[in-house]
Amino acid sequence: MPERSRPTLPTPDRIQLGAELRRLREATGKTIDQVSRDLTALLGSGFSQTKLSRIETGKRPASQRDVRDLCIYYEAP
Repeated sequence: MPERSRPTLPTPDRIQLGAELRRLREATGKTIDQVSRDLTALLGSGFSQTKLSRIETGKRPASQRDVRDLCIYYEAP
């Protein structure tokens, strides 16, 4: 039986990035559900509610592309 992978623990850098992405999302007045639906419609699959939530809490690393797409969507300065 294959060994299950261990969950990734949040790191300080991921927590800080996630908090900033959450701040940007909240500044737009959007919910995670709205962002997920909008980005999925614009870019195709890849931005589930679960993924966005885990990125914002630091439980999942965000790729450079994820950060870029979110910053463009949030119209970050």
